[in-house]
Amino acid sequence: MNNRALAFIDLETTGLKPTSEIIEMAVIKVDPEKLSIIEEWSIKIKPEDIKSANPESLRVNGYNEKEWEDAVDIRVGLTIFNEKVKDCILVGHNVAWDLLWIQNAFQSHGISKSFYYQALDTISLAYAKLYHKIKSREISFLGLDVLVNYCGVRWESRHRALEDARATYQVFVKLINM
Repeated sequence: MNNRALAFIDLETTGLKPTSEIIEMAVIKVDPEKLSIIEEWSIKIKPEDIKSANPESLRVNGYNEKEWEDAVDIRVGLTIFNEKVKDCILVGHNVAWDLLWIQNAFQSHGISKSFYYQALDTISLAYAKLYHKIKSREISFLGLDVLVNYCGVRWESRHRALEDARATYQVFVKLINM
């Protein structure tokens, strides 16, 4: 993996189906040796078909037309995202979910990924580090909210891409140092 930067990512979408649209993306780029933040970035994506969005997903993700007035086209957002994560190892909480949306969006817009092919998942890391607590049923679920509470991490606003990426980064650092 040759000292590649880590890119903590999070997406917000218009629904839970892989055909749903991405409406927000965030990246926190981190030095792999010091685990210090190099850069934070987020962007709002203009939905192409808001009428087909799941109203509950929009509510949970805080979508409103006013806040998304300056949102960019999905192709622009994906292109910038791809530049930000170039050669990075992506890290996420249930990163397979984010990767499914990213890969679908990249494919449908003809964009070749620039990030490293391997990814890290904080759920897997938490399972390895907290196995004894799971086995004893002290912890029964490895959701981000549970890990944030367990690790004593401050979480400003749930289901906003940048805040969730920050929470994931902080949980990762706490787990690594256990």
